[in-house]
Amino acid sequence: MEKWSSTELESTYVYGIRVYGEDAILEEHRDRETTHIVSAIINVDQNVDVDWPLVIEDHHYRKHRINLSPGEVIFYEGARLQHGRPKPLQGKEYANIFCHFKISGA
Repeated sequence: MEKWSSTELESTYVYGIRVYGEDAILEEHRDRETTHIVSAIINVDQNVDVDWPLVIEDHHYRKHRINLSPGEVIFYEGARLQHGRPKPLQGKEYANIFCHFKISGA
């Protein structure tokens, strides 16, 4: 994560395994500025009928839809970039681990 962000980081929070069930949504949002500067989502498992993409805005406010498979990870700027899963989950479950970091010493 430090190489990806070009910044020395300090771990702040790890959530999960968080399991989302059928029809779950995650409203688009930005994370806490003090503790979620750089974040990672690790997809652990899923039992879905159709992909359940992460929708994330880039620095130019363009939305991107990202699909993860079990074992894959995405790094993103949780406090800066709006993100979520606004469409209902079609399937039984979707399981992730979330890791959050702040700039070391901040």
